[in-house]
Amino acid sequence: MLVRGRIDEVKGVTDAVLEEWLTTVGTDLVLVHHILPTGNPHYHFYLDAVFKSVQSMAYQMKKKFPNLTKSDWTIKPCDLERRGEYFSYLFNNKRGNVSRLVKAFTDMEPFITKAAEITADFDARRKEKQKKHTGYDISMELAEWIRTMAYTDSKNYHQVVLQAIKLHSLYKKSFCLFSLERVVITAMGETAPDIIAMNVAGKIAKRLAENNFF
Repeated sequence: MLVRGRIDEVKGVTDAVLEEWLTTVGTDLVLVHHILPTGNPHYHFYLDAVFKSVQSMAYQMKKKFPNLTKSDWTIKPCDLERRGEYFSYLFNNKRGNVSRLVKAFTDMEPFITKAAEITADFDARRKEKQKKHTGYDISMELAEWIRTMAYTDSKNYHQVVLQAIKLHSLYKKSFCLFSLERVVITAMGETAPDIIAMNVAGKIAKRLAENNFF
């Protein structure tokens, strides 16, 4: 059974221990260590496993590594026709990901080269996209997210602001209170114009009254 999996580097999960266990339960092992800029060191692996089902392998893996929680691992069947695609993915360095080959049953250089080409293309397109992204573009992307999540109610404003911050970080745009406010208001103007109009109208009326305009 061909499988592909991920397992976080929790207590007891190391290069040597993981490699030793995987080679006792299958052949044709490819094992790669990943670490993201935010941390989260973990392993990805490919294996021709001796188990008859993913569930059987998962059961044995949890017995071998008892410190794993539900979110620390995943195992899925691997389509032989897409094996090369998966091998290239193992070495991707998108968004600052760092990959390190631990073990491979065959030459990985072609896949490492392919992954580097994919990463270079991704970085080039991302930089171009970042250059073109304006505050209005971010607002429209945020508006689409708000519609998708159905977050037009005021109780969801916290999540909306968090998403605005994430979009600024994604496109490497600096932000402050006023820029976030501008982006969020513009997005909400697209998704909930009545709420924005009512609040702005109230503030304008208050300001006019304070300055004796009526």
